[in-house]
Amino acid sequence: MDGNHEPYVNSFKDKRILVIGDLMLDKHIDGTVSRVSPEAPVRVLHVKDERFVPGGACNVAVNLASMSGNVSLIGTVGDDASKNKLLEELKRRSIDTSNIITDKTRPTTLKVKLLAKDHHLLRLDHEIRRPISKDIAAKIIKTLEGSTSKYDAVIVSDYNKGLID
Repeated sequence: MDGNHEPYVNSFKDKRILVIGDLMLDKHIDGTVSRVSPEAPVRVLHVKDERFVPGGACNVAVNLASMSGNVSLIGTVGDDASKNKLLEELKRRSIDTSNIITDKTRPTTLKVKLLAKDHHLLRLDHEIRRPISKDIAAKIIKTLEGSTSKYDAVIVSDYNKGLID
């Protein structure tokens, strides 16, 4: 490769891409550490900024959408505040969320990352990693059977969170 990625990036233009996989929301909490807590021997993070970004298969979709502009997602989310924030972030990036299925038996996967000067201090995971139910799997298969022919590419993005068993 000659380092010129433009031809490869341009080859994605006007392509319809389907991403199926484990949908996640990342919450980044940035701050500074300047002292130790008097309650326990841990550092105190003084929060300067908080932001949400799509993670997992959603991050794959965001990256593809920046090249093609026509990306759809299939996966599951819980019925919670993280779902609402994730869908908001995806729609803001013009990603089709119409095939995302709400599973009331599990939360939307949320990764909370605590950072100081771009250094990861700690990550908190809100997730269930067991396989999805047979009912939810059947809904996903039905959605796939009725839609894959309208896409130029289908990408599977598995993070071992239960969608792909």
